[in-house]
Amino acid sequence: MRIHKTAAIALAATMMLGSAVAFAESRDDDRQANAIASAGFSLSDAIAAVKGKRKGTPFEAGLEEEEGKLIYKIKLVDKDGNVSRVFFDPNSGKLLKTSPEGLIEQIKSVFDSDDKRQIDTVRTAKVDLGRAVILAEQSSGGRALDARIENENGKILYGIELARNGISEAVNVEPQSGKVTQVSDKNDREDGEHEGEHEEKD
Repeated sequence: MRIHKTAAIALAATMMLGSAVAFAESRDDDRQANAIASAGFSLSDAIAAVKGKRKGTPFEAGLEEEEGKLIYKIKLVDKDGNVSRVFFDPNSGKLLKTSPEGLIEQIKSVFDSDDKRQIDTVRTAKVDLGRAVILAEQSSGGRALDARIENENGKILYGIELARNGISEAVNVEPQSGKVTQVSDKNDREDGEHEGEHEEKD
């Protein structure tokens, strides 16, 4: 009997912990959505601005918290495969700092064939990361929180997360055509719901 009671207590504690984590993540999502809605400097603005600050091709960008403040972080890769990071204030658009990628991440990318394939796709894409964000925002009517190149079931695509009216949505953008697909509620993305599609015109 004591064993069953202990197991029940452990299960209840696990469920409470899971609920607390989910609540915290929800609050973070809400905070980011509110921040991006009021930001004077969009994610696509930050990606465009970084092109004049650093050499390289942007392949990842997003809003994240650092030292209690929400900032944009843009990752770039140069022709030699070196990755650097550039940080912007989402309200003023001010360049905060630049830094190289961490040593562990650099070493990992050298040996990760999937990373190499993704980077090669970005370098040769007709639609760059900044344009992909703009297309995604035009399609969904939301504002981008995060954008990155990723492997989606063996196909290399831009994955864009957006916030619209307090709801997070996930969108994929094809790097060559600019076609936007899988516009869905972030929480229901696994259900495969498709709400629309937008293609860049020549």
